[in-house]
Formats: sequence, C-alpha cells, structure tokens
Amino acid sequence: MSSKNSQVMLAIEQDIRSRNLKPGQLYQSAREVAQMLGVSPMTADRAMRNLASNGLLQRRHGSGTYIGEGAIKSTRTMPRTIQIWVPSSFYALYNVIIENIVKTVHLEFPDDSIQQVFIPEEEQLAFCERIADSWEGGTRPRTIVLVACTQAVQRLVKEMGLPVIATGGVSKTTCEIPWIDMDYRQAGQLLSEYVVSNGHDRVLVLMNRLWGFGDNEFLDGVEKGVEQTNKQNIDVRVRSVELEHRAIELHLRRALRAGQAPTAVICSSKITASVAVRIADGLGMKVPDDFLVCTVRVRAPQVPGCRYAYTRWALSRETNAALYSMVHQLNEGMVPNPSHFLIPVNLVEPDTLLWE
Repeated sequence: MSSKNSQVMLAIEQDIRSRNLKPGQLYQSAREVAQMLGVSPMTADRAMRNLASNGLLQRRHGSGTYIGEGAIKSTRTMPRTIQIWVPSSFYALYNVIIENIVKTVHLEFPDDSIQQVFIPEEEQLAFCERIADSWEGGTRPRTIVLVACTQAVQRLVKEMGLPVIATGGVSKTTCEIPWIDMDYRQAGQLLSEYVVSNGHDRVLVLMNRLWGFGDNEFLDGVEKGVEQTNKQNIDVRVRSVELEHRAIELHLRRALRAGQAPTAVICSSKITASVAVRIADGLGMKVPDDFLVCTVRVRAPQVPGCRYAYTRWALSRETNAALYSMVHQLNEGMVPNPSHFLIPVNLVEPDTLLWE
C-alpha cells in the first residue's frame, strides 16, 4: 500500500469521524472525495475500495457509497499518544533521525500527541518499568518508538504487548520487533574501501570500549570492504578504547609513535575522529593528506573545514514512507510488512580544498 493511498484513507476516516457519520448514511462519491482532498478520482476510488474491504464503507452498485458497520467498531481512529523513548546520552547522536520521526508522524497523524521520553543513563530498565507502572487506562500510549534502547528495555516493551518500532539497533533476542535502522555493514564497507583505495595499507579501527548497536555489523563491513579492493597485505588492527578524550588521546599517541604506525584510522564515533585529527595535527601530520581519518556519523551536513571522511544516513522519502507504513500498520493491529528497513548510507569525503 502506497504512502499516498494510506494518507487518503486516513483523511476519509477523519472526515467520517469529524462529521459523526453513522452506518447506513450516504457518503460522498469518489469524485467528491477527490475534490475535497485535492487528489485524482482514481486515487480517491482506490482508497475508498480499500476502506470498503475493511468494512468502514459500503459500496452499492448503482446507488452510491454508504458508511459501513465497521465504523462502529473501528479502533483505527487516531492513536492517543505516540511515545519516543531515547536514552539521554544518545540523543545528540540520534537527533537527526528523532527529528525525522517526529516530523513524519506529525504530518501523517496531526491529531496525535507525540511525547519524547528521555531515559537516564543509570538504571534504564527500572526507570522504564516505573513509566509503565504509572500508566492508567487513558494514559497508555498507542505506539512506542525505541531509539538506541538497551536489550532489557526492548524486552520490557515487547512483553507489554504494545505496538513498538525500534531504531538504533535491535538485539538478537528481540529481533522480531519491527525496526528501521542505519545499514552499519554498508557504512563499514564504504569507509574501508575508501581508505584502501586511497593507498593506505596500515589501518587502525578504533571502537568504543562498550560496544554498541551495530558494531559487529560495522566490523563485518570493514572486512568486506578490504576484500572488495582486492589489495594484498592490508594490515587492519582493531582496538577498543574508552569514549573519553584523554583515553583516546593516549591510545592514538602510542599507536602513531610505534613502528609501522597506521596511516589511517576508522573510528566508530565522531568524538574519536575529532581527537584523531587534533593529535595528528600536533604531530605535524597533514589531515587528510598524510593521515586519513574516517568515522560513522549520523548527524549531517558536513561543516566547512571538516577533515575526516564520514558516512551519513541517506534519509529520503522512501525512509519516511517506510516509517509511516510501520506506524500505520501497527495502529491497525497488524505486524508490519516489511517489518525491517535498512537506511542506506553515503560517503562524504573530507574537505580536500583545505590543502590546495
């Protein structure tokens, strides 16, 4: 079902509810609906056929379209509340996708309340359990969107039986949760291909000490990217480091002063990449010419003077349509199909004009 068709169906339902129409009452023709909504008669007719198959409308040949019995028991109205749960420590990293979720849901469900719930870094599960315990009949959300939440939180929401969508990584134990997420494997592959194709054969891959969502996929992509270049004797070393400036600095200085020092570093966070650029500058290495820095970034666009290559989410109409389709189907009480959607990424090269 196309996003356009879903929008027209939703608008017709809103019209029926706002006018408090009852089963058996005559409804508008497809041409009248098309004029009301500013769409083609063909689009209006298709949406009305779909609503008739759901029992919300009843089409009588030669007589017209009437309100169906499904209008009485329809629970598809507008969800009361859609909540977005995100750990406070991850908000800055995921703010682009969160803003995109809010805009998409608001455009498609303008009458809904969209609430953002910031989960503290400590005792996330206990905090979420208290939220669930506080719900009463009218305050229970219709749909929850989990952004970078832990496996325990994912399991909690899954066990509640609430419609849920996850982004920012889904664990293997909760993989049946519908999710929409960045293609971490593609990100790793693009970065390693870029590094090797630019002549670097000694590469350091710096991961966060606490591995996050998609890290295994990311490293698989790095390995695949190196293989795709068909270059031989590429030395790729993977290290984990505390996501703290001082710890990153000490690790990089040690690596760059050692024999057979890396000439490129692939970082799993923007913080690590920023420290790498600063350390290389301090050692008299030109970035990106002498020392190539790459990272995974969610936030975009590139800022002037950015000297590391990065991958960014290629957000598009298709992404918005996939997100809307998932929310739409969940509110119908259905399992979304497809239930998973990978957001492709693209590579942004560093500002090579810096050294001209």
